[in-house]
Amino acid sequence: MPARPAYAVEELNLALCRLVGRPRRVLDVGCGLGQNGAFCRGRGAHVVGLERDPKARAVAAVRLHDAVDADLESPASVASALGGQRFDLILFGDVLEHVRDPRAVLESVCEHLEDEGHVIVSLPNVAAWPTRLALLGGRFDYRDSGVLDRTHLRFFTRASAAALLEQAGLSVMRRDQTPMLSRAAKDALLPLARALSSDGARFDHDPTALARSLPYKAYHALLRPLEDDVARAAPGLFGFQNVLLARRPPRPRKLSLTVGLLTRSCSSSTPPPIARPRSPARRAPACCASARHGATGRPWSCSCTPPPRTATRSSTSTATSPTRPRICGRCGACSRRRRSTS
Repeated sequence: MPARPAYAVEELNLALCRLVGRPRRVLDVGCGLGQNGAFCRGRGAHVVGLERDPKARAVAAVRLHDAVDADLESPASVASALGGQRFDLILFGDVLEHVRDPRAVLESVCEHLEDEGHVIVSLPNVAAWPTRLALLGGRFDYRDSGVLDRTHLRFFTRASAAALLEQAGLSVMRRDQTPMLSRAAKDALLPLARALSSDGARFDHDPTALARSLPYKAYHALLRPLEDDVARAAPGLFGFQNVLLARRPPRPRKLSLTVGLLTRSCSSSTPPPIARPRSPARRAPACCASARHGATGRPWSCSCTPPPRTATRSSTSTATSPTRPRICGRCGACSRRRRSTS
């Protein structure tokens, strides 16, 4: 019998995929067989995976643009594997619960995150209702998979997952979750799905066999939408995975501001309207564009100099064109009124 793979069941994290958007460069940390990263690649992103298991990494290297080996708990190993690469989206799909110091891993990997880049983190919800019921009965039993996976070193609730990201210097923007309803009965449903599948023997050595089976597809078409609604109503209770979208806060930077106004004509009625939007920034230059004469292309001044004549205008139109007044952007004064055309 073939050896059991490191990942017994591999499926697409739909809640994570809903938050992906349209990234350019993606780093999939703990990518496994690369299913979430392949989803990002399908959206046009260049995807690099980090994976320790050699067999899973070989599969991911085919699905993604690249898959490399790195010890997440060693910043030097991560820096050596990624070099100078930077990404606008980093995925942590159910990986931080397997490390001793999740915050340190977040901070280390996010050194490769672009300014104002985004991070999506998926973490099992230890406060889901099956775990609460087990604790009421005095049980906290580890299993081969799920929330109480034997390889989990850290456990998170919805609140502590958000606190982890904030402590790492990230701002949480959105939250989502995967439901914990039918999944709570997986010990009974997986043998049933294997029995109903046309090739149930593949379940023992192919982690993606379940996701391709007819019972799984029927579940996603019929029951999953209803379970999503229930989990959305009470995510702390009915959520299996807490999925959070966060970003690196923008750095302060010097901004330039020009206040503009589009008018039918530049006249003495212009100063009051332009004064209101300029009130928060008194020193900002102002510019007025007339629908008839256009903008001069430079800030106003008190000289009231008409705009320069262009070579494309005919001598007749130049002689009859009215002189455009110029109003001071700071004091709003103008010593010349627009001539009326005859």
